[in-house]
Amino acid sequence: MINKAVLDQKGFTLIEIMIAIVIFSIGMLGIARLQMIATEGNSFARKMSEAANIGQDRTEEALSMEYDFYIDTNGNGAAGSGLNDTGAGADYSFALSGYTININVSEDFPITNTKTIRIITTWPQKGSIRQSSVDYIKFDQI
Repeated sequence: MINKAVLDQKGFTLIEIMIAIVIFSIGMLGIARLQMIATEGNSFARKMSEAANIGQDRTEEALSMEYDFYIDTNGNGAAGSGLNDTGAGADYSFALSGYTININVSEDFPITNTKTIRIITTWPQKGSIRQSSVDYIKFDQI
């Protein structure tokens, strides 16, 4: 004789459990990918903040210098051109803590007796070159 209590027991079958495990695994893979994307975004944001801070530090340093300290060394800064040059084309270029700092000068731009100075900070990230720039205008004291 079969015990009625055994027949009334309800539970999960092996197939139901396997389907639940597959659905759970797919969800966990999505969460893992989301975590990787968030980590990459945080890394880029940190680098961008560091580059902006370096540019701002160089700006404050340049503001404390005499008007004639920074000059258009390669002569291509007339009327604002040459401000986006990097590397060998920049008026000044040097490396600092994994970043390259490029300083470009345009004299008498936007008006006479002023210099527009653009500091471009570049760094490599994931196979491409990223950059941040800071501009300021320095006036000649007459």
